[in-house]
Amino acid sequence: MKFLICVFIFIKYLTVSAYPSALYVNKKVDNLILRDDLDKASLITAIDRQLKNFSAHTIPPNYLHLGDTLLTPQIIKDSLQTFKVLLQQNKSIAELSSDINKAFTVYTVDTQISQHVTFTGFYHMQLNGSLTKTDEYRYPIYECPQNNFKKFTRKEIDNNGVLHGLGFEILWLNDPFERFDLHIQGSGTVVLENGKTIQLNYACSNDYPFKSVSKKTEENLFANPRYIFFQKTLDGPLGTNLTHLTAHRSIATDKTIFPLGGIVFISFNKPMTTSEGKIIYERTERFVIDQTAGNAIKGPYRADLYFGEDDNAQQQARALYDRNGQIYYLVKN
Repeated sequence: MKFLICVFIFIKYLTVSAYPSALYVNKKVDNLILRDDLDKASLITAIDRQLKNFSAHTIPPNYLHLGDTLLTPQIIKDSLQTFKVLLQQNKSIAELSSDINKAFTVYTVDTQISQHVTFTGFYHMQLNGSLTKTDEYRYPIYECPQNNFKKFTRKEIDNNGVLHGLGFEILWLNDPFERFDLHIQGSGTVVLENGKTIQLNYACSNDYPFKSVSKKTEENLFANPRYIFFQKTLDGPLGTNLTHLTAHRSIATDKTIFPLGGIVFISFNKPMTTSEGKIIYERTERFVIDQTAGNAIKGPYRADLYFGEDDNAQQQARALYDRNGQIYYLVKN
């Protein structure tokens, strides 16, 4: 009997070791009341973009456990397709909620540490730039260099100039703090002096850990050694595997724990901009699609919501910091 118990514990240990998501996203939720504060069209757009990306790219075999369910790429695709069919039916919110609860198993984060997720926000930046270095535009944005050049810290790159003149420059910005913010947000549209635009998206990093900077001075920026390199794209903003993100419908999570392309129901304190330009908060529930990752989004208790690129996106994204958020993943039965 003791032998059988030891074998069971060992197998359970192997499962958790191989799939750390099983340790965190392990609680089934029955009859969850599902609501959504946005239009169905934007959610269907996010689903279609994810399905299109899955068709265009080979889904990496990063299998994850949610509870006792082993997620395969096909299960994620089937879940998205089934969910889209339900959305397109002309049913009331109550009927749709009932149908989803019947068709899907719902999992949430539940550990001895916390049942809550901290929500932050990100947005697609708008910047001014130049394809040539000038006295005004002198802060370079670099493409992903060869591996031996990726080992340098932010200070070595921006202060010591170890990449200067090696041909990795894409363009130059006119503000070091906007460059730093671009590294955090991961994407932006750069308007050149002739009015043309260039889309920049995350390409790679130097793999140093991210460290937050409390006070922005040029010297303090070097406290964060992590450095982001970019690529020019025809479209943007783009998430993991170049999936086009959808404002208010895309989130970033830790992809060692949460599934790429997963259907997610979230509850959080949503920041809203009043007519006077002030930020107020309202408890909100909605569906989103898990479509990207983030440098600072690590572990089971973090999620980053994409706010888009309109006039309010920056203000609202920066205002979102909710330590009492909740997150639920839907998997087709």
